[in-house]
Amino acid sequence: MTDKLPYHHPPRRNQRSNRIAVIEIFERAGIDPNDIGEIGVNPSVVSHEGMPIELSDDSQAAGSFDPSEFGEGIYYSAVAPDRAMDTWRLLRRDAFESGLYPILYAGHSKSDLPDWLPFLARDPREGLQAGISYNIEQRVAEVEGRHRDDGLKYHGAWPDQPQVCHQSVFIHGYSDDIDMVPAIALLPGRNGWEALSNFQLGGNQPSAAEFIAFTKYWHAQHGAEVLGLWSDRMELYVETPPTNRDIALDVAREMIAFCWTMLDQELPDGRLMTSVQDVAASAINSTIWRFFWD
Repeated sequence: MTDKLPYHHPPRRNQRSNRIAVIEIFERAGIDPNDIGEIGVNPSVVSHEGMPIELSDDSQAAGSFDPSEFGEGIYYSAVAPDRAMDTWRLLRRDAFESGLYPILYAGHSKSDLPDWLPFLARDPREGLQAGISYNIEQRVAEVEGRHRDDGLKYHGAWPDQPQVCHQSVFIHGYSDDIDMVPAIALLPGRNGWEALSNFQLGGNQPSAAEFIAFTKYWHAQHGAEVLGLWSDRMELYVETPPTNRDIALDVAREMIAFCWTMLDQELPDGRLMTSVQDVAASAINSTIWRFFWD
């Protein structure tokens, strides 16, 4: 059963040939080879510039990795904000062939590493297996039932001024007064939901199975692609977002089932979403879908 999972392994290479291949991928996207950094991954430790990175207790990694999942390491590069989206698209275009999927993250300097490093999963197949068999409809029904049983607000009026989102916080930051430096890391996977199988974030975040199941489903239904990831935030780039209320309401129900804090998140204008109608209105024609976990 495990052998039949549609997970793609990048070709096994020695350290030099692996780095050359990754440099070529970055160069095709217009990134200077001198700007490429490497995070070492071996069977016993994750390290950067020779210094070990402490693993989270929530991570399936538990200090042990199969290096075949990551080749000789994870490669990353800072990118200019005005070129970040185009660079991501170019790397995304090559992902099916290269087996390396681009994920945006951001820091306060070019040297900042992604905060999800301590949460690398030891065996991506475990999450993939659970994600492929995950029942999204059942999860939606469970969450709606919980809101009903607990007397929590779920429905409301359709907002007078729906907010459309086209900007990524990984590129543009939280606000105008916070400078962020976008960066891109390449992770094993031909698509976003395969790349997400490399993580076990734990805490308040969805399980690995939920990350995989929902992003895989939204990719099939709406052309949604994993764009950016922090340990407490994810963004999707959506090629074909819903354009009418009925479909948007279905999407909103799924979003709330996936992200339990969706009904308390801010819209681009600072207002909070407090009902499934607010979430649905925010999804219509929005090419960026944002998820945040406290």
